[in-house]
Amino acid sequence: MPDGQSLSSEVRAERLIAEELGRLGWNEAQLRERRKSDAAKLAPAARLRRETTLTVGWIANRLHLGTRKSAAVKLHRWCNTKQKVEPD
Repeated sequence: MPDGQSLSSEVRAERLIAEELGRLGWNEAQLRERRKSDAAKLAPAARLRRETTLTVGWIANRLHLGTRKSAAVKLHRWCNTKQKVEPD
């Protein structure tokens, strides 16, 4: 059974996902159909990692990014590319 903090993180994550899907104009089926490495899926994944305490495995499963390991690699590459393109 999940503890209170992980449950609240999941609730927050679901809100963020709903917000991102709305912004993209996608539904759950479209999220599943998109490529695992779709940049539009990696942006919300990076946001979830930044704003919640959820694991890469949870995020990968929820956003249909493939395995935990491949999702971690994709996120790492995507975040590094974004930082080079858009420096803070």
